[in-house]
Amino acid sequence: MKTKTRLSLILLTLFFSLGTSLANAAFELADGKFKVGAQARFRYEFFNNTDFASTTNDTLDYVLTRVRPTFSYLPHEKVEVLLQPQFTAGWGELFGTSVTSVNAVAGGSTSGALNDPAFGVHQAYMLYKPASWFALTLGRQEWNYGDQLVIGGVDWHNVGRSFDAMKMHFSGSNYWIDALYSYLSDAESGAARGVATGSTGDHHFGGLYASIDLADWLKAWDLYALYRLDSTARPRAHNYLTFGTRFKGQSKGWDYRLEATGQFGKSTITGVNANQKDWQADLEVGYTWTDFYQFRIGLEAFAASKNYIQMFPTAHKWIGFVDLFGRRNIMGGVAHFSMKPSEKWGLSLDAHTIFRNSGATGLFRLNGVTLIGGTGASSSKLAGEELDFSVSYAALDILSFKAGVNAFIPMGFIKTEVGSAVPLFGYLQSNLSF
Repeated sequence: MKTKTRLSLILLTLFFSLGTSLANAAFELADGKFKVGAQARFRYEFFNNTDFASTTNDTLDYVLTRVRPTFSYLPHEKVEVLLQPQFTAGWGELFGTSVTSVNAVAGGSTSGALNDPAFGVHQAYMLYKPASWFALTLGRQEWNYGDQLVIGGVDWHNVGRSFDAMKMHFSGSNYWIDALYSYLSDAESGAARGVATGSTGDHHFGGLYASIDLADWLKAWDLYALYRLDSTARPRAHNYLTFGTRFKGQSKGWDYRLEATGQFGKSTITGVNANQKDWQADLEVGYTWTDFYQFRIGLEAFAASKNYIQMFPTAHKWIGFVDLFGRRNIMGGVAHFSMKPSEKWGLSLDAHTIFRNSGATGLFRLNGVTLIGGTGASSSKLAGEELDFSVSYAALDILSFKAGVNAFIPMGFIKTEVGSAVPLFGYLQSNLSF
């Protein structure tokens, strides 16, 4: 047999063996051990007058992209490994100032040029479940608790929030308890990368979150105790405890939720070595006419003390979609209206009335730090009213579209001390998820 023929037979044999091995592996992966999912979201956003001043040209618009493939592998019935990369970008955005590619130009465009925007990891963890009542999750992970008023993944944001953390999950027939611990900032691990001047320690966050399901009228009764220690500066920025409870249920068309939170300890948000004694509360009651296009009316009231620290909420879903205010020194009420004219279409309208809680200072931006107003030119606590309207369409089980128009009307102290221009926000979004 010629050498060329032998070589061909050897190659065919190797190819057949490799093909058989790959086929067996594919069947093994397809047998519930390997799972693939993804989200692809694209959104146009328009903002105007978010500083309440029409004299400045602050009209902004963006087209945002977020793509999250999710890969999950179960090498053992008690172990799962999950990897969720994430590509986020604004169309036509500029390249970052930290340039590593020899062809990349700092400040150059990422569209139609030799620069690519960032690609990172949103979640990457190992889940070990040795028993039906216990699971351990180690690695980068999203945390979403309750209505995400205290801890949430901020899904609306183009990047979203995740924690480098450990979570121990204990569960029973109608209850569960999570023990949480996260490094928010580790000075030692960042030393070689250049720690900020004056950084002296780490930033930790963790605690316990428990929930019990008693009946439809009390589907969730949550209790939580959380601790935050920030030693990255002197004096410590945060060293306080947060305690809270949440009730949620429904019965015969009625639904309700109530959450209240208290904070105790020290934080520089109230001044050096000042005591942290603050709180927040949020109550909503609603009724749904199931035989009339799922029409729902809800009434909500909320309040937060002057120096309440909102921690890690999914903020966009709360105090108006224009995202002007954080949960600090604020109170107000909301009327919620929603309906589904058909299985595919949905409509919603929210009407907010917003006040400052204490007249000694103003409201605060979404970050809970940047002050709005409070110069003393107005004694009014009224801030204004916001209207949020949205329409959604489910084209397929995996594909949906949503559009919204939102406006805040300044009144009282905002109009007097800051400006009378009406902040506007609009968006058009498509979302593919499977």
